[in-house]
Amino acid sequence: MRKMENEIIRRSRGVRSGAISAWLLCAAAAAGQTAITWDFAGGLTPPSGMPLADTPTWLGRLQPIGPEDAGVKTVLGMSERAAKMAVSLAPSRLLGALTSTVNGGDALFAAWSLDNTSGPRQLAVWDTPRQTAFLLIWNRIPFTNSDEAGAFMKHIVPSSGPFADLHLHTHWDAQAHKFEGYGSNPSIIEPRGNEVQVFGVPVQDNSYVYALVAGKRLVEQAFYTGDPSDFIFVPERFPPLRERIGSWTKERVTAELSDGNDDFARNRDEILLQEVLSRRLTAADLQQLFAAPGPFRVEYVMQALLASKRVSEYGSGLRDILLAQNPGIHHSEEIVRVMLRTLGSSADVDLRDAVSRFLASGIFAPWTFAYMERRGRTQQDYDAVERAVLPAGVDGVEAYRARALAQIRRRIAGQKP
Repeated sequence: MRKMENEIIRRSRGVRSGAISAWLLCAAAAAGQTAITWDFAGGLTPPSGMPLADTPTWLGRLQPIGPEDAGVKTVLGMSERAAKMAVSLAPSRLLGALTSTVNGGDALFAAWSLDNTSGPRQLAVWDTPRQTAFLLIWNRIPFTNSDEAGAFMKHIVPSSGPFADLHLHTHWDAQAHKFEGYGSNPSIIEPRGNEVQVFGVPVQDNSYVYALVAGKRLVEQAFYTGDPSDFIFVPERFPPLRERIGSWTKERVTAELSDGNDDFARNRDEILLQEVLSRRLTAADLQQLFAAPGPFRVEYVMQALLASKRVSEYGSGLRDILLAQNPGIHHSEEIVRVMLRTLGSSADVDLRDAVSRFLASGIFAPWTFAYMERRGRTQQDYDAVERAVLPAGVDGVEAYRARALAQIRRRIAGQKP
């Protein structure tokens, strides 16, 4: 990262005690102001989906950054790549950057000049763990009517990529010169981080800010470096969480895990779980990892075991946890379902003995039959499936058993000389 040419904003002076608008701050920073003296009370309120809340203490928490901060430099580069995905204007020269800690985690703000003499002066990026806002700053109001605003949207967004197929509902307020809209990209099917918001608003007599706010799923590709969990949805970014936790105790790392109810916590939990799994875990420690009540915890633990290549190391403990589960208890059934599905193709741990016990009791079907369909290979496995007690009230359970028997029969036949 080249040397910052503008002074980094350390602290605002003259701000009244009302709500502070992050967007007006962005406009001022992009314009190179080092002291913000505007009255933010009554200013533009950020969209409700943004992690940045208007708080009077926001500016007081700003910390300057420098090129020696590798974590900031990395996120800055990712943010620039994300900007190129979102707007069809290429940034040229970095004007400045700053970081802050807000309720949603560590955020980066950066601004670049643009190679565009007839349009906006700067491109700014406000990059948070869950969302990224791309802002264009003009010396003039770029829209005069609703048709021009709609045409501008088609012109400014790249014709290919994640923003090409946006389905937006827009509104132009001719009197206030405000443009706003919301929508999504139908190709993003995951329920988290797929919202899109746009708005434009005059911020002084001769300035106008247009913003496109996107959930991280839309720009995830720009943040992928082989391990996106360091920078997607993880609040700690300066420095990254992975750099912080090396000195933490095993107990603290475990305590930092989410309760498994927030899917946004997946990547943070992945980092924490990989760290705690690298420590010496007792059987009780491993059981504790599966104890959280949330529906995502079992999935997180199993994916972390696979990613860290430690399934065989903890295979005995996984078998004990599996055998300790009881039918009719939702969390127990979730453990059995996810564990058998995840390890159905893994040669690192063999759970056929445990599954055979379940088959003899008629519990945890159809997951037990699905596991044997993928892993059963001996006459003993075939007999266990054939003699399995079929539970009542499970749709299609006979078909599951038939498929498992057919696959095991093929494997036994293939093993004969």
